[in-house]
Amino acid sequence: MRFKFVFSTTLTFDEGIYSPPEDACIKKLNDQFVGRNFQSCLILKISKILEIGPGLINHHSSGSVNRSVTFEVEALIYLPNEMIMCNILQRKENGVIVGIGENAAITLQIDKGCNFNVGDSMPVIVKKTGYTPLVDKITVFAIPFVPQAHELFVYQIEKSQRSSEPYKFDIKELQEQVHEELKKAEKSKDEKVYSWINAQLSMSTKIDSENKRLEWNSSDLVGKKLIIPRSPADPHLILVDEVPSDYTVIYMSENQFRVKYYLNILILLRSTEMLLKLTPTTDSLASGKYKEMWTIYFKLKKEMLSKIEK
Repeated sequence: MRFKFVFSTTLTFDEGIYSPPEDACIKKLNDQFVGRNFQSCLILKISKILEIGPGLINHHSSGSVNRSVTFEVEALIYLPNEMIMCNILQRKENGVIVGIGENAAITLQIDKGCNFNVGDSMPVIVKKTGYTPLVDKITVFAIPFVPQAHELFVYQIEKSQRSSEPYKFDIKELQEQVHEELKKAEKSKDEKVYSWINAQLSMSTKIDSENKRLEWNSSDLVGKKLIIPRSPADPHLILVDEVPSDYTVIYMSENQFRVKYYLNILILLRSTEMLLKLTPTTDSLASGKYKEMWTIYFKLKKEMLSKIEK
């Protein structure tokens, strides 16, 4: 997914700065970072310069000048459980697939009977990522499109603490993205295939339906016990009074929880949108390469939910 982040770094100018400092800094940032990994993301664009420090002579290098700079970027990161497309470059005999995605080098293991081959595109689920500094690809370890494990967690919300993340998500920006995705979903909700895909991605259980719900953008969450929803069609938070016996309580600050919750909604909604592009009609659901994909998905989902409901 694409987000805006703010970073700071020090730039070295070998011969000083003879053009306006902002222009020189933007050129230097573009040359060094755009299209490359930096601070656990891949920078797509330098959006603007926020602050430039004074030029300091570098005594270890004759004639060079250092300037600290704070800047905003548009960046790409791949989140755990995010769905992305993989273009298959190589399929090995042991079932390992090597492929590429948007700025990504992808590796995954598939069943030997899977009918996706070299040259095909298939949806995969991100599990782990690596951001080697200044490399032009994100390393992605993925799995095929299968139902995602049902988290048996209740989040006890505490007053927010200062974030220690390497970069900080802007909660307001995430809210705006969720709002835009929900508006897009509202326009598509009457489409038969869209509703069908939503139903397949839903992993809701009795606990979800038997408890109170809160709007996704509720203002005050501190002190509440919450379960994150499992359906792209219903992003309401689930409010519980008592923690179910088989659930684990996780204590989390309000800001940390909002980031996790909003990212979860975005992953679900965008997964629906991606699958709709792959199988836009009822005919495409019942035939072709994606028919087998859905058949496997149904089987695994049934098995997973039957274990949870016991």
